[in-house]
Formats: sequence, C-alpha cells, structure tokens
Amino acid sequence: MTHLALTDEMEGKVLLIRIDRIGDLILTLPVDTHRSVEVTGAFWWVPESCDFLMKKLKTPRKYATISHSPGLRYFFQLYKALRCHPPKAAVVFHAPWWVSLLLWLARVPIRIGRTSQWHSYVFFNHGLRQRRSLGERHESRYNWELLDQGFEVDRAELYPIEFNVCSLKELGQLNRSEPYTVVHPGMGGSAENWPTENYVNLILRLALKTQVVVTGTKMDLGYLLPIEAKVSKAPNVHWFVEKLSGEELIDLLGNASAVVAPSTGVLHLAATTGVKTIGLFSRGKPSESAKRWGPLGKNVVVLEANPGHGGDSVKDSSMSSLDPDQVVDVLGV
Repeated sequence: MTHLALTDEMEGKVLLIRIDRIGDLILTLPVDTHRSVEVTGAFWWVPESCDFLMKKLKTPRKYATISHSPGLRYFFQLYKALRCHPPKAAVVFHAPWWVSLLLWLARVPIRIGRTSQWHSYVFFNHGLRQRRSLGERHESRYNWELLDQGFEVDRAELYPIEFNVCSLKELGQLNRSEPYTVVHPGMGGSAENWPTENYVNLILRLALKTQVVVTGTKMDLGYLLPIEAKVSKAPNVHWFVEKLSGEELIDLLGNASAVVAPSTGVLHLAATTGVKTIGLFSRGKPSESAKRWGPLGKNVVVLEANPGHGGDSVKDSSMSSLDPDQVVDVLGV
C-alpha cells in the first residue's frame, strides 16, 4: 500500500527515489547526509517490499512506498500529490521509466538522474552519464555523485545507515542464550554465487562447534533445496528459510555472532547491524566486484574469488576457488 497520506511532507524537500531491491536501497539511503539534502530535508520513494526496512532504521526517514507497476489511476494519484505538494527537487537513482515521465509532467524544477536510456535524456534536466558496469568505485559513491551533479554545495561525509536491532524473540528450536552463525546461501542471480557443495561443507563444519541458522526466501529455493537435503537434519542446524518477516530477519542478523552471505541484500542488512559480516564475492566481472558492491559496516570482511588458471585473471575467475577453510579461518570457530 502506498502511503499517500505522507506525501504532504515532501513539499519543499528533495525527493529521493530508489525502486529496487533491498541491497541497492541500503547502499543508497546514506546519500541523504549530503549537504544539498540536509538543507531542506529528504523524502523517499521506495518499493513496497522495503517497507519493513524503512521502519527499522535507527535514524527515521520520511517516505512513501511505491508500486513498481502502477495503473493509470495510481499514476495520476502520484501526479496530483506532486502538484499539490511539490518537492524542491527529485533524484532518481533507479526506477521504472514512468517515474521520470511523472516528474517531468508534474514540473518538478530539478530532476536528477543517470542518463542512459532514451527517456532519461528527455525527462532529466540534470543528467549524469555513469558507466557503473565498469565497477570503478563503490555503488554508494555512484549514488553520491548524482547529488554532486545537481547541487553545487559543499559535501558532507557518507556514513552507512543503521537499524534498530531488538532482542531476539523465540524462534523454533534455536537456543537464544547460545551463540549462532547465520548462513544465507541464496541470492537474486545478479552475480556469481558460491557452489552449493561449499555451503554444505561450511554449514556442517560450523554445526560441530556452534548453532547454524540458514535463511532464505521463496525465490532462493532452486538453489537452497540441494543444500537442505544435506544439512537440515544435522544437529545444531536450524532451517529458517521462508519463516521470517523482514523485522525478524534484521533482529536475527543483529543478534548473531557472525553472518556469511554472497553479494545480496541480506549481506548488506547484516553489515549495517554491526555484526561480523563475511561477504563472498566474484571477480568475474567488474560490475559484480566487491569494489562496487561490498557491504558498508563496522565489522565487515570481504573474501573474493582467486583468479582462474591459464587465462585472463578477470575472465577466468571462479567462485569455486573460495575454499570453506578461508571462511572458517575468518570466523575463528
């Protein structure tokens, strides 16, 4: 549900728009510390699926949840909100093309975004060409540069966001008084993942020393089912796939002794809670690298695949070169 009742609070503010996945939004939220935004304040448009995330932020943000695929009536509701309560400016970090059209029709005076597809050249009056696929810097820095492009003010520093982590509620057979490690094997497929046998090896080895919680969503099942068949009945392994709300997931991560995950939203969630977070990254493409997508947090360790043998060090790299021993060593279990 879109919080249209909140849209009167965006008047005179900088409207920041990211209609994307969890990890992408986490790496975008820190931009509202930019001087250009601090002056007037920020109002966020985020996807409906990220409502839980916004509610758990330690520093609250004003926001509305937006549907990715609106009908005509919905579109004109947003148009009316923009006309009745016009923002000072709008920055589109990632959104469907109709969002840019909406801002243009509503005559938002400053419209900032990446110039890539045809509509961005038409609807943005402060566009910036970015070649993010080259992975030359972190995703959060690319987002920051969009604000530099649209506003000529001194910059502030970029700091990671933080979430409110509550005491862990009773969850299945998990002993909350004993330490546990979270392993999240699934991902959306935007980067190369660790082989399933490596996750199995890691989970079974950790379970000899500590409780292991395996998390995941319905979209991860194709990858998780082969792992479940080999680990779910092992002592000390708790299978929490599809069993947690967004708020419960944040609390579970924040109370863990450590979290292990590939390049996915849960990795970024864990990093922002301050828990020891180990990210598994490929070097197959610059656009998938830790340099661009590494988690932001106080207690983060990034492990990258070693270059492949007998060829180009980037092209031939493989996640199989990351040995479970490396992860166990970092965990110190």
